[in-house]
Amino acid sequence: MPVLHIAWLRFNSGVDARRIEQHLKACRALVGKVPVVQDLQCGANLSDRAGGFTHGIVVTLPNHAALSAYLEHPAHVPVATALTGDVAELKVMDLQYRSRRPPNKRLKLPGGDRFKGSGVLCARAHRLAPSTLAPAGESPAA
Repeated sequence: MPVLHIAWLRFNSGVDARRIEQHLKACRALVGKVPVVQDLQCGANLSDRAGGFTHGIVVTLPNHAALSAYLEHPAHVPVATALTGDVAELKVMDLQYRSRRPPNKRLKLPGGDRFKGSGVLCARAHRLAPSTLAPAGESPAA
């Protein structure tokens, strides 16, 4: 099951916005450098309910075993070390979750362009049932 690695940060009072953005840019650059990172989002807090935490980082990993690979990766270690040097308070939580991606129920047809509205057949949208579909080159039963 996928894992979300979530960090809540409160930077030291002397750290300016430019330095914070450098840290966040370094975090974003980990995507593609650390193979187990599927996604990484980070930015400033927008809520007044964060208990003084000003920024957050959310990293999506494929499974719990990937967490140690991420934390120990040579590209991650210097980024984390520099970041924690400017942080007054840090809280981390790791959540395992079930991915609930809906199944793709579209049938791609050759030669079509799905962005222009052709080349994809959505059976339910066209009220097609298995009895009205026929193998390629054959006509449906009348």
